[in-house]
Formats: sequence, C-alpha cells, structure tokens
Amino acid sequence: MEKLVTKKHAGQKVLIFTQFADTVEFLAGELKRRGIARAAGVTGQSPDVVELACRFSPVSNSHQIQSDKPELRC
Repeated sequence: MEKLVTKKHAGQKVLIFTQFADTVEFLAGELKRRGIARAAGVTGQSPDVVELACRFSPVSNSHQIQSDKPELRC
C-alpha cells in the first residue's frame, strides 16, 4: 500500500475502500506512521464525514480549504 501511494500514484488522490472500521483505523494509522501526509480514515462513526469529503475533493464540493485543515490526499 505504501508503494502505491508514494510511488505508483505519487501526487494523485487515492481512495482505499474496506468493509471494517478497524481496518480503516489501522490503515489510516499506518499511512500516518509512515509519513504519508494528508491522509484520513473515514467510517460511519467519523464525527464529520461531510467535512472530510470536502477536504478530499474541495473543488467539486465548492469548499475553501482552511490552513489548519489541509486538503486530504488519501
């Protein structure tokens, strides 16, 4: 997964789908631990799914990025 994000799709946005929330949390933690910036994990229990979607795709959501909450890449 790290090579897909850092090498094969470097500079591109990446969505990773999984069925289980535990897997989402594990993957998001591993991406951050490995220095992948601007990554977030989203589940049905996430506090603000809309805000995260807007940060991932600000243009299509007519959303202005705030400096304290940067655009998400994965």
